[in-house]
This record gives sequence, C-alpha cells and structure tokens, in this order.
Amino acid sequence: AIVEARALKPAPPTAPATVPLLPEEQWDGVDGRRLEELHEVGGGDPGFVGKVITQYLSDGNHRVVQIGEALRNGDMRLLCDSADALKGSSGNVGVHNIARLAHLILTLAEQDRVAETGPVLHALERSWSYCTQELASLQLPGHTSYEDTHSRR
Repeated sequence: AIVEARALKPAPPTAPATVPLLPEEQWDGVDGRRLEELHEVGGGDPGFVGKVITQYLSDGNHRVVQIGEALRNGDMRLLCDSADALKGSSGNVGVHNIARLAHLILTLAEQDRVAETGPVLHALERSWSYCTQELASLQLPGHTSYEDTHSRR
C-alpha cells in the first residue's frame, strides 16, 4: 500500500446475512480530505495523487474481478487476499464504500459464511462502477482515466 490506511471500524462479530444494494444516491463518494492528505504525503508533487488514483483503479479493478472469480471457484485464499488488499487500498485513497464492502466479504469468508456473499459482491460491483466513474472524472496531473487505461489493452 502506498499510504498506511486509516483504521476502519471493525465489523460486528456477526456480519449481516444480506446487504442492501447501494443505490446511486447512497454512494458517499471519494473522501476529498483523503485526497488532500495524499497530496501532502506526495510532498506537493502535482502528479502524485493522479498516479496513485491511476494505480488504484487498475489494481482495484483486478481485485474486484478476482473476488468474483474466487467466489465462483471456491478459492478462499484468493478471496481473502483480494478482499483484504482491496479493503486496504480503498481506505488509502478514501473510497470508504468499497473498503467497507471488501471488509464485509472478508469477514463473511473468515466466518465460513461465503454462501451469504452474493448480495455483498453485487453491491461491491455496483459501488466499483460509481467509484471508477467518479475517480476517472477527476482532473488531476499524472492521472490517466480508467477508460483510457483500459481502452488501450
């Protein structure tokens, strides 16, 4: 991780069996304060935050896909590793919805409740869509939009 993540509230001992889908109006967006903190961490380098966001979008997309594949294939190690990595990187860049959902998937997996992760995965995929739209729209020096990064492949 580029920046140490803020401590997230731990999940309750028993996570809920279902999570309501996140309608667009409930997307709480990217934490602008965290982006400002990243700017400071980068020593004022105007391109630092943009590079971090570009890397987060690339890695995060990979992690969301891995979580879905791990669930379909019953690969608990990949599931836990991917959810944990996504949780941490999302906290680092201030995308708290994604961090909470990844944490919930990890908690359910650790409690041997993988069968209950379907609605959470759906909410994660929807939130990831909102996240990529918001982050791709940022006009930051050094930032390559998600669409630019993935349209070249």
